[in-house]
Amino acid sequence: MFIEYNSSYENDLKLMIKEFYSLPAVLHKIPDSHIESTINILNAKSQLAKAYLIFADDKIAGYGLLAFTYSNEAGGTVIWLEELYIRSEFQNRSLGGRFIDFIIDEYKNIVKRIRLEYTSDNKAQSLYKAKGFEQLDYKQMLIDF
Repeated sequence: MFIEYNSSYENDLKLMIKEFYSLPAVLHKIPDSHIESTINILNAKSQLAKAYLIFADDKIAGYGLLAFTYSNEAGGTVIWLEELYIRSEFQNRSLGGRFIDFIIDEYKNIVKRIRLEYTSDNKAQSLYKAKGFEQLDYKQMLIDF
């Protein structure tokens, strides 16, 4: 089951974001101030971001964080699947795959593209390919402020 984030889940989401950023599949940790900024955006119901809590056995099993942007290349709105986290005790139960199916079904008539990033250490690469994601040959550069 997937439930859109609301502020009653704030502490749960913060904890899971910290768990996510401690995984080897993530390139670097983030400061707590970034987590607070994300929570503030979500609590403000901004059109830029949305989070869903993933439940199994009546417990919070993980979360998905989406970011919305416009792309000229795609010809419309793009969802970035920023973070998809399933706690270890709930892995191998198809929760990540079902969440991706949910997002595709929920947004396929609204957006032009769903995009995600992953590291070479991420075990979910085969899941993404199975769900129809194609690898891009883009290299990325960034500047942080």
